[in-house]
Amino acid sequence: MPSAVLSSAPSADTAEILISGLPLGMDEPVGPMVSQTVTLETGSALAEQLDRIFKADRELDCVVILAAGRPVRLVTREHYYTVTGGPYGFTFYQKKPVETVAKPSPLVIAKDVSVRALATLALARPRDDQYDPAIVVDGAGMILGIVTIKQLLRKAAELEVQIAQLSNPLTRLPGGRIIQEWIARRLAEDRQGDLTVFFTDLDRFKEYNDVHGLLMGDELVRRTAEILAGTLDLMGPEARLGHDGGDDFVLVCPQPVGTDALREVCGRFDRGKLDLFRPADRDRGFFEARDEKGNQLRVPLTTLSLAGISSRALGEERHPAAFSQLAAGLRRTAKTVTAALGRSGFALHEGALA
Repeated sequence: MPSAVLSSAPSADTAEILISGLPLGMDEPVGPMVSQTVTLETGSALAEQLDRIFKADRELDCVVILAAGRPVRLVTREHYYTVTGGPYGFTFYQKKPVETVAKPSPLVIAKDVSVRALATLALARPRDDQYDPAIVVDGAGMILGIVTIKQLLRKAAELEVQIAQLSNPLTRLPGGRIIQEWIARRLAEDRQGDLTVFFTDLDRFKEYNDVHGLLMGDELVRRTAEILAGTLDLMGPEARLGHDGGDDFVLVCPQPVGTDALREVCGRFDRGKLDLFRPADRDRGFFEARDEKGNQLRVPLTTLSLAGISSRALGEERHPAAFSQLAAGLRRTAKTVTAALGRSGFALHEGALA
């Protein structure tokens, strides 16, 4: 299908910044954004007619050229007057078919393409084309209308506001609602039982907070977020990280995750946490705390435990909440694994592994 881009608005850099912040799950299809524009069938008009069309409607950004109802070319206002400008341009083109002054490869997309996907396609175009509208078609390839870069930026800004409202203020990571939407979307697409959701815990986090203070506790949570975000590439090309509050993080992984990758995540955490402990505690491998009765305890350095639930374990309960329900017992198993190992570890629904 022919292909080319979006029309009038701020800069491509602005678009890229806005769109890059959209996490999966807060995306939307472009169908509801479609607006109408003028269309002409191939061979039905001369180039001079475009001059009258554009002058009659100063707000009109473009005209789409069709072949039997399907978009094949695009004429933007700017492109038309650039081509026909100069002392002889209009005279040369005015009696030629309208398609001779049109761009031959407009960006044509289906109505269910997402805002993120459209932005990616648009921004990948040559810079001269980045403000051209995208042409939206139905399942049969017939034109429905256009989406402009102005519309795209407006929608991206709206989604950014929603993301900010639904993100964790400490880590800026997407929170519970977005995580649930990620899981629901991926679960609907999961055909082979490859989806795995990992729930994390910081072991002995309460004792860490009691001894080191809430500010250091917050710093440990932020450090955990940084480490997990830095290992997302190990969890698969479309893995997503969310923060469900407190020390609870959730990793949504549409592709199978190998145990070597999980060991690497655990290893990076155990190395990355060390500067958040006192040197003497690092050397000893524990810090001292007191229990509720005032008894002094030796508390192992905080570890990370991960509990992974595969969609294969859901049975008939294929619902996002089913992952959390199944994870409840497995999270306790993961903590047992880390305690036995003396380092971060993980457990999967098939059994404890590390």
